[in-house]
This record gives sequence, structure tokens and C-alpha cells, in this order.
Amino acid sequence: MRRRRGSRPSRTTGAFLSALALGAVALAGALLAPLHSCSAVQPPSTAPPRWSGAGPGDIRIRLAHNVREASIEPLPRVRLFPAGSESPPLTLDKPFRLVRTTKRSIAARSEDHRELARFSASVPLVVEAVDPSGRLRFGQRVAQRLVVRSSRRDDAGLDIVEIAPFERYLAQVLTAELYPDWEPAAYEAQAIAARSYALHERWRRRRLGDPFDVEADTRDQAYALTARPRAIEAVAATRGKALLYDGAVLRAYYASACGGRPASAADTWPTGPGFAFNLAPPLQARPRSSFCQASPRFRWSVVRDRDSLTQRLRAWGAARGAALRSLTSLKAIQTQDRNAAGRPSRYRVIDASGAWWPISAESLRLALNYTGADAPPLSQQDRVHSSDMEIAIDGDVVRINGRGFGHGVGLCQFGAQALAKQGKTAEEILQFFYPGAVVATIEPSTTLQ
Repeated sequence: MRRRRGSRPSRTTGAFLSALALGAVALAGALLAPLHSCSAVQPPSTAPPRWSGAGPGDIRIRLAHNVREASIEPLPRVRLFPAGSESPPLTLDKPFRLVRTTKRSIAARSEDHRELARFSASVPLVVEAVDPSGRLRFGQRVAQRLVVRSSRRDDAGLDIVEIAPFERYLAQVLTAELYPDWEPAAYEAQAIAARSYALHERWRRRRLGDPFDVEADTRDQAYALTARPRAIEAVAATRGKALLYDGAVLRAYYASACGGRPASAADTWPTGPGFAFNLAPPLQARPRSSFCQASPRFRWSVVRDRDSLTQRLRAWGAARGAALRSLTSLKAIQTQDRNAAGRPSRYRVIDASGAWWPISAESLRLALNYTGADAPPLSQQDRVHSSDMEIAIDGDVVRINGRGFGHGVGLCQFGAQALAKQGKTAEEILQFFYPGAVVATIEPSTTLQ
């Protein structure tokens, strides 16, 4: 599962406060261990994370995956060295590239292609600013510290991971996720939800031994290049606050707009061993009032060609080894099951031959938007924006009428803004979207067992 938080259409960024205090919260064992396709990872065997008294420290954000090289600009100087090495680091003050030259080696090269150094590809490389106020640039992103390592799935690629202060990361998440003029209470509710999700995913990744904690996009949380003042203020105002359920960190999913009918985590993502957190009651759908009518995707409509849609669904099935790869000619897509809020949770895809296949609502959304072999990229206006939809086929024309934007689990961002405009506090907003969860301020001396 990759959560599609699909927030606002624009991403306005602002200046970032250079000194932002870290919140005094953490997951037990998170700093001792080294969210994301849940179907592509081995689940941890331990229970959900519970709080210890340590601070949240840093978070590892994967900025790029399986690239052949990384261009880095020192601002003004950086150190380059293999992790754990006692040898003197290489100090650089001019732009350079790290290039995967062979399966076993990574070369540092100058802009004029001179080789500056060669390193073993089996050991991660650390690139960090020499001075406390220094920075480095990778693409458009400015950071203080990067780790460059071999990609696990390709012995010719590199993964680029930023090591960032946890709370600074949160402020940049809020900047990417919300409109700049939204209410402070909406920002604060989002800060608490985003902190909870990031802490949970960091714990999950480290229990698995993964070399990063979160992706830098909506597979986990959108991550802006900088942070605007309102986001910084919301993170500071909620310092130390997170959502808990039964004393454990809640994996606080959120999406742009639920369209009036929320989805359940248990219907959307795995719930087997290692994924019991998706069964938490605050993450399950229930009937509730709708407050996201201001979303431009509160209601939407998409028209597709039946033959091309058949081909796309078949390609998705083939790529995943799913039974849908046997689809020959799409006859209908019907709702099979609905959740407690009335939102479809499962559909059936019916072939012209009479054969049919059940598919979860979220999987259908992904299949309808699939890009790959025999499935060319879709324009934004042709994409399916949520899993809550009705599909009508008339001859060769397929009309898809839908509600909302994103997976629909947990907090609805447009709904949070509407409630904030009504005068609701951040905690009241969170109680509405995560019933049964509590907002807790964790002090360094506190442990919840």
C-alpha cells in the first residue's frame, strides 16, 4: 500500500526557521535499530510501537531510488567518507558527482569528469556539511547530510537518503500537504497526524532493518523543499503531541478529501501478521457528516475508452500476477461490498465472457490509473481520484463518477479546514476523524506500556 494523501493542487513554500526545537517524543527502540508498499516488505513480528522517554531525533527520507548518479553541490564545503571509516574524509568545495561505475564501486568525479576518489559499493557513503551552518544541494533540495548507498534491487543503482531533524521534516510535510492560507487549527491537527504517522512508519521501517524511514512523496508523506511560517508554528505549537490508541502510536493515515464517505484501513491495506495496526478502531469507517464540499474533487467525472481500459486493467493484473490478467473484454464494474459509511470497499470486474473477479476498492483505483507495459501515462484529468466511484459502460464509452480525492482513511484535510473555520480546535478535529484515539503529550520521563 502506498498511501495517496493527495493533498492540495499547489505547493507554495516559505522560509524555514533555522532553529526548531525537537519534540520530546519517540518510539521505543527507534534510535537503536537501523510506510512504502506493504505487499513488498516482510512484516515485523513485534507489537505496535509504544512510547519511551527519548526525543524523536532524526528521520531518514529517501529522496531518490535506483539512480545511476547523484550530483551534489557543497554550500560551501562538505565531507565525503564511507560510513564507519576511521580514515580522513575527502573535503570538497566544488560540485561533484557520485557515480555507480561497477557492481562493486562508486566513484566521486569532478564536473570535468576527473576521478577524485573511488569507494566500495558495499559501504554507504556519508556526505555532510563541514560547518554547522553549512548545507549541500542535491537537485532542488538543500540538506545538511545525505547517505548514498547501493540500491537493494539493482546492483547498478544508488539510493539517496537525507538525514533530517524529525520536527523540521514535519514542518516541510505540512507545507506540502496544506494550502498556505488554511486555519492554524487545521495545521495543528495535520501536524499531530503527520507526526504520528511518521513515528509509526519510522518504527516499522527500522524493525524491518530498512535503510530509510519514509519516502519523500505521497507514498508516505509529501515533503516540500522548505517550510512556510504557519507550518513551523503548527509543529512548534503541537510539540510532543501524537495520537495514541490503547497506549500505542496510531498510524494516523490522512487524505485530501473523503467525499463524504470515509474508507476503512482494514479494507484498504493488509491486516495480517505485522500489519495489525490497520485493524485499529479509530482507522475504520463509520457514518459521519461531510465537511469537504470545498474540495475541487468533492465530486468528479472521468470518461475512458472501453478497449483501452480493458487493456490497462489486464496490464495491471499481469504486472502483479493477479487473476485480472485474464480479462478479455470489459463488460461491467459493479460494487460488491460497502463499508459502514456506505463507501464501496470491494468491486467485481465482469468480463464479456461472464467471468468475473473481485477486487478491493483501493486496488481498483490503482489498476484504473496503472502505468506500465501496454498502459501509457494518463493526464491528470483522466486519472481516477479515489476508490469511491460508480462506473457505467455504454458501448465503447466508460463513464466513472467519483467522490473525493485519495484513499479516504482517517483525517480528511478539506474537512479539517472546514471544522477549523467553525472554531473547532485541533484536538476536536482529531477526535472527529479518529474516534477513540487520544492526543497525548509525552514528556521525557513518561513511558506508556
